[in-house]
Order: sequence, then C-alpha cells, then structure tokens
Amino acid sequence: MKKLKTYPHFNLSPEGIRKASEKFLSWAEPRSIHHVWEVATDNATTWTFDSVEEFLAEYKPEGLFQYIATVAATPQLRQEQLIISRKLPLVPLSVTVESAARDRVQELSNIVESHLVQFAPAVPADKPVIRIFIGHGRNGHWRDLKDHLQDQHGYKVEAYETGARAGHSIRDILEDMLNRSSIAFLVLTGEDETSGGGIRARQNVIHEAGLFQGRLGFSKALMLVEEGVEEFSNVDGIKQIKFPTGRIRETFGDVLAVIKREFEPESKDDAPQFSTAGSGGQ
Repeated sequence: MKKLKTYPHFNLSPEGIRKASEKFLSWAEPRSIHHVWEVATDNATTWTFDSVEEFLAEYKPEGLFQYIATVAATPQLRQEQLIISRKLPLVPLSVTVESAARDRVQELSNIVESHLVQFAPAVPADKPVIRIFIGHGRNGHWRDLKDHLQDQHGYKVEAYETGARAGHSIRDILEDMLNRSSIAFLVLTGEDETSGGGIRARQNVIHEAGLFQGRLGFSKALMLVEEGVEEFSNVDGIKQIKFPTGRIRETFGDVLAVIKREFEPESKDDAPQFSTAGSGGQ
C-alpha cells in the first residue's frame, strides 16, 4: 500500500528526515537498499550526496530550495519506499510512504508529522508607486514625455490636464500635486519674449520648479530646458537636462535614468551626468 500526503507551508526538520530514514532502513536488508539524496541550491545547481549526513549538512528547513530524499528497498520483488521531496520552490512538501505493512506506513507518517517545521514563504515587498509630475507651459511637447513614461513604462503621470480640476483653486491643485508626487520634471520651453529680445519659459513653470525643488529636493525635481531658453538667476549651479529645440524625445533616456537612480538604489553608480546651469557644459 502507498500513502502520499502534502504539507503546504511546512518542511521536515533535519531530525525528522534522519529518524524517518533510519526507521525505514531498520526494516530493510542492506543489499536491497538504494537511496538518493539531492538538494538544488538554485535553478542551475543540484547536489547529489552519498549519505544522509552530507544531505543534512546542506539542507535548511527554512529555505525555499528544491530537494528530494529517497530511500527504497525491494525485498522479494516487493517495492517499499520513503520519498520526502519538494520538487519546485513553491510546491508543498510531499511525503510518500509505500510498504506491504500498514503499521509501517503509519509509523513513518507519525514520525514525519511530529517533526514538521512551519515556514512562511517570503513575499516580495510591494514596490512603491512612483508618481511623476510634469510641469509645462503652453508648448505641447511635454505630452510626448508623458506618453512615453505612461504608455511605454507604466508610470503614473500627473499634470494639470490629467485630472478633474474644476472648482479647485490653483493653490489647492498645486498642494495636492506636491503631496502626491514622487518626482517632478519641469519642462522649460521657449514661449515668452523678454524685453531684451531673449526667450524664456512660462512663469508658472518657473514657479512650480521652485515649489517642487523645495518639497522633493533638487535630485527629484529636475528641469528639462530647451536650448535657447533664458535661464533665471536662482537656477545657477542646479543640474538640468537640456534638449535641442523641439526635440524633447532626446531627454527620454536621461529622464528614465534619473527615475531609476532615485528609486532603484543599485542604479546610482550608473546615473547620468547633466549640465549645470551657468557652467556652459557637462
């Protein structure tokens, strides 16, 4: 007869494996025994051991690795076996006992169930939701950036046009965006002519740049500055991403690198270097 039972969220303690295998071996003739002791420590490596001692030295009941412990005997052409296994990391512990004697099946089952170790599989931590604010003027190029981040990379993007704003003051809307945003990109495109014949960004974007830099810090509130746009005095020394006139798409790679730098710590060493306002270069 054969008994197969699975034990979700349990492993067998090292002592349980030792006792169950020793009990099984005490019933069998030495010449009729064969055994397999295997542990897969990762997807590419499997160890096969010659003894239960070697197996138990590698075995960790709290782990999520794959393992199989098989002890089998064939006395008088009658199969008897004990199989303790978990064949995939998230597949429950499985114990098979086969013997002609019911009392042996029950005895081994009792040993197993008295040495179970409960464990909780590790649950990956939820990644924080990254909410990106894009400040902009009347120029519609910012939408290319929004669509790229939203459609190609699945980020949540906030801008004045992305929500219902009727009945709310500009102050309330800005305060809500400041509270909700994880990172901000302020797109400064040339729109207003100055008295000196230069071109500058809309004043609302410059105001938003100051607000978000004050709330999020300079590393999480970056300005994307179109070439030819007049710089304002309080951005001296602040790093920014510059792009040729009408070609905001050239900033996509740097923008994504900034997001990864700020929210994926392992990416910090590969962070891009941007130009600094007033420096005239990298």
